[in-house]
Amino acid sequence: MLMVLCAAVVALSVMALASSVLVSRSEARAAADTAAVAAAWSLRLGDADPCGAARDLLGRYDGDLTVCEVRGEDVLIEVGMPMPLGMSSFTRVRALAGPGSCGDGASD
Repeated sequence: MLMVLCAAVVALSVMALASSVLVSRSEARAAADTAAVAAAWSLRLGDADPCGAARDLLGRYDGDLTVCEVRGEDVLIEVGMPMPLGMSSFTRVRALAGPGSCGDGASD
């Protein structure tokens, strides 16, 4: 009986960690998408530093802007965000926004 209880506790712990990683990745994807849109709008409005808009926004998400490339009217963003529960790794996600980016498939 004790082994069954221990196995259940281990299984629930693994499921909780996996769920936390999935939620963290989803939050990183949302942050990257939002930062890419902010940078694309900033570029469209004539801002000299559209990557600054993305960086400012990512400060609210606890994310790091690892890549910011202006490609014509589009902006490619790569975001690094810490994993949950004190894990030492980061999740990295990319997003592309701008008037010409529909269907390019740049989002990871």
